[in-house]
Amino acid sequence: MKNYPLEIYKNLFKAVDLLDKLFQQAFVIATEVKLLKQFFLDHEPLDYSGPLMSADEMAGRLKVTKRTIDKWAQAGKLVPYPIGNRKYFKFGENPKI
Repeated sequence: MKNYPLEIYKNLFKAVDLLDKLFQQAFVIATEVKLLKQFFLDHEPLDYSGPLMSADEMAGRLKVTKRTIDKWAQAGKLVPYPIGNRKYFKFGENPKI
């Protein structure tokens, strides 16, 4: 058996340690991907087809304030359709109000 310099063994142990850390991170990423996959399988995607109204337009149609529309959306009485940082609503969705 050859007698290699000590530096080679040190580098080998560093490589093994780095591979171990890499595999640990890969396991964490795989777990997160499984959780995300399950989340999206459990949640029905929103149907963006049809006309959408802004909160102001919805408030005008229902003759309430925009704040009331926001409260109803937070309470789950209206389904918000997020686009960017804004929320839109469908008027014909028979709101639970």
